[in-house]
Amino acid sequence: MDHIQILGWAGSGMLLLAYLLLSCRKLSSKSIFYQVLNFFGAIAAGILLRKQEAWSMLSLEIIWAGIAGVTLLQLLIKKWHHVSHEEHDEY
Repeated sequence: MDHIQILGWAGSGMLLLAYLLLSCRKLSSKSIFYQVLNFFGAIAAGILLRKQEAWSMLSLEIIWAGIAGVTLLQLLIKKWHHVSHEEHDEY
């Protein structure tokens, strides 16, 4: 097994872990950790799918990573904005 396959398996594991934790209500879909698992899991799986030339599945992972990436950015901006306002409230 080469490093690309290991990366692909790790990505699949991250996606499955995210789904498991969401299904068991251990994480929220608005959790930063959930979105990180989805984003990096989709990218890692996508790298293997690119090597295998599995184009339809690769397109799924690209879209998956895009959705997770946008959501992750929104959550981080919201968190940063909230922390920024708390700091200003202290003065």
